[in-house]
Amino acid sequence: MAVPVDDAIVPAEDDVETPQPPPQWTSEPKSLEQLLDTYIVEQKVSGRQPGVSLYLTMASRRDGTLVDALDNQQKYKLFLVLWIGILHGDFSGLNQPTL
Repeated sequence: MAVPVDDAIVPAEDDVETPQPPPQWTSEPKSLEQLLDTYIVEQKVSGRQPGVSLYLTMASRRDGTLVDALDNQQKYKLFLVLWIGILHGDFSGLNQPTL
């Protein structure tokens, strides 16, 4: 016996929290120089592709403020840094990394 589609759909519960979209991260650094000036780098790891690095930093900034953290207990942030010129075969802009 076939079940009508309307009867097969289970409505969502009212007490389930709706996921919120991620914050816009507008106050985060946009260049490697800004990253190094803003955060204390705990570790740098080379990526699998040339020109890609991962920077693990403390979540709080050098001045002690905690900006754009997911919660007050967050300890670290991870930044992906791309050297766009290397990825596209242009080595003229080696001093222009992008976050």
